[in-house]
Amino acid sequence: MFVDDSPNYPMTFVMEYELSGEIDRGAFQSAFDQALIRHPMLRSMIRPAKSNRDCWVHVEDYDSQIDWAGLDEPIYVDGAGAYIDLRKEIGVRIWARNNHERAVIVAAFHHTATDGIGAYQFFGDLFWYYAREMGAENAPLVDLDPQDLRKRLNANVSWELLATRNGEQLSHDSAQPLIGKKDTNAATSERFLFPRFLTHTFDKAEYRELRLKAQDDGQTVNDRLLESLLVTLADWNEAHEENPVGEICINMPLDLRQADHPAFSAINVVTCSFIRRSNQQIRDRQGLSTYLREESIRVKHSRLDSPFMRLLVQAPVDLSDAGTSYRSNDCLATAIFSNTGDQSRRFQADLPREKKGVRCGNLLLEDMTAVSPLRDKTRVAVGIFTYKRLLKVGIRTDPFYFSARDSQDLLDLYMDNFCNR
Repeated sequence: MFVDDSPNYPMTFVMEYELSGEIDRGAFQSAFDQALIRHPMLRSMIRPAKSNRDCWVHVEDYDSQIDWAGLDEPIYVDGAGAYIDLRKEIGVRIWARNNHERAVIVAAFHHTATDGIGAYQFFGDLFWYYAREMGAENAPLVDLDPQDLRKRLNANVSWELLATRNGEQLSHDSAQPLIGKKDTNAATSERFLFPRFLTHTFDKAEYRELRLKAQDDGQTVNDRLLESLLVTLADWNEAHEENPVGEICINMPLDLRQADHPAFSAINVVTCSFIRRSNQQIRDRQGLSTYLREESIRVKHSRLDSPFMRLLVQAPVDLSDAGTSYRSNDCLATAIFSNTGDQSRRFQADLPREKKGVRCGNLLLEDMTAVSPLRDKTRVAVGIFTYKRLLKVGIRTDPFYFSARDSQDLLDLYMDNFCNR
């Protein structure tokens, strides 16, 4: 994530939390500062250190000021995401927009510092500290030992894999990029509205019906969402280009945390799997369904010993070579698909749960969305969530290629394919 970073396509993912109630700005800033102390990777920078190599370095002097404004004040960034230069700043930035009745919290996390699960843990702790600042007495936080961060590689990779320095390479043919019209005005624009989420929410009854329909076909809802995304990407490209070249490829992050691991603070402990199908294979819906069931089992069992994991193991040995292997002018994946379920269940903090949501002091957590970074030529990221027994699908598209209208058309096509399987 560090070597693949760029100002136009930063390796930062974005989260958005919607809360009801009147937020106390001073208490929330204090909670943010306390949560940063608990999660050292998010208050560190990358600088030359041991043997003059790039290392994570703990810094005392860093900017943690939250960007506050009224609820209707927009947020702008300079590229397809919020660029964070880890050599000059810490790996998280927060914007808060509020009035007397509600607040929207937008956060950008550098994926080098943490993955989505770690970021959820961080926000759970932030909400816990805020509740304490507001006088709530919640159960104590789980102890986190910073020394456990040293164990993160050995905890996930076998010594056999570590010893295979010249193992299998991350080889691939270029995938089909999602076809979009490059906007020359956007290319010269200095600012983009952020975070450019589009979402579709299924209520409890709709979600239940979707689960039952998927079960009747021997699928999970996740299987059906993944299958429908492949179909949607193929449909879109065939509608916008006569003979699209290459396979449709979906980059699907996989968590590497295991039951016997310590309770890590916020950190990146994920790998990537790549689901590839030709347009012809995608049109065989029964065959596609069977393939995805088998593939989902395979990638879960092989996630510790995959070409991508071998690349990650090699990276600390030669960061430059590893970066060259991963970064190219090719399209690595057509889209990113991430399903984290109920984000609030990832909180390590024990916060009160009410019928209407998680209680955070005087605030109630109403809704949340998160979407992966957009890599160059990977022009759409899809995030799937459940909260309060609702199912929510969110997408974020490349602003250099997709207008708001294009993005909505893409989401509509996806939901149509999903609902009318």
